[in-house]
Amino acid sequence: MVKERLRSSGGGPVQAVEGRRALSGALVREERLRRTIAREAAARGLSLGPIRCWQQMSGGRANRVWRTKAAGRELIVKQVREHRTSSLFPNHAAGEAAVLAHLGPTGLAPELLAHWRGEAGPVLVMAAVQGTVLSRGGEAVEAVAATLLGLWRMQPLPGLRRRAGGSKTILNEAHAFLEAWARAAPEEAAERAALKRLAPTGELPPSSRTAFLHGDPVPANMIAEVDGNVTLVDWQCAAAGDPVEDMALFLSPAMQQLYGDGPLSDAAAERFLAALPEDLVGRYARAAPFHAFRLAAYCGWRAALGDTDYREGLRLEMVRLAALRRQG
Repeated sequence: MVKERLRSSGGGPVQAVEGRRALSGALVREERLRRTIAREAAARGLSLGPIRCWQQMSGGRANRVWRTKAAGRELIVKQVREHRTSSLFPNHAAGEAAVLAHLGPTGLAPELLAHWRGEAGPVLVMAAVQGTVLSRGGEAVEAVAATLLGLWRMQPLPGLRRRAGGSKTILNEAHAFLEAWARAAPEEAAERAALKRLAPTGELPPSSRTAFLHGDPVPANMIAEVDGNVTLVDWQCAAAGDPVEDMALFLSPAMQQLYGDGPLSDAAAERFLAALPEDLVGRYARAAPFHAFRLAAYCGWRAALGDTDYREGLRLEMVRLAALRRQG
């Protein structure tokens, strides 16, 4: 990222020196962080291998994640940055640790090896899942549907946040994101007004179901194993409630763009829905405009905060909202 700024700045020697200093400082902080985590793990009898061999992983944005190897096994080390959170995607280390301890033995989630809160903040260490990250959800939509369906049939852990999925709650959350967007970028009033004109009407009652939800089921959080099964990772957003919450996130063109290889094709989306019970598919059809509106508002807020790739997510959700309105 520093290199990109230097190339685009067109600056001279002073800017180049400042850039090198910034990069050097970032590397020093990175090594200090790794050493701190490795020391705290060792104090708990857990070796994380030489820190120079830790491979930082891409995908998630809120937390720092590395892959390493020690004692003949591959490990995932996750530093949870709990200040990077929102109502839609919370980020609580203790909750994630509880979910991993509960679901790890089922194969739906990685095996939790250790977790603690130390000088580096909350840290989780888990066994690496052997497989490949789903680069495109459309290549394995039936397997994704089977994994999510198995999760939804499980009894949620006590204490998980509730996501009942009614239109009133969804719209309230969307308007909270619109207000936050307005505070972050008051000059973007025209964009917000355009989105508000696409706000869905009607009413969707809250779901009576209390399913175990992943809360962030995007391709970057799914590992396709060699046997064809899909394991879910990054459980900091787990919840209890309406399965349509997970369905809407997986099918979202914005989330597929940001955390996959682009929006699913109509054929892939249809295959995903065909693998799920009809009652869920019917509820999703009624709920889709509300979820698209909330995700559009969320993307607008994130873009206003400086995550510029979310602007394309906003555009995609608004296109989808307009299409849903024409269909409805």
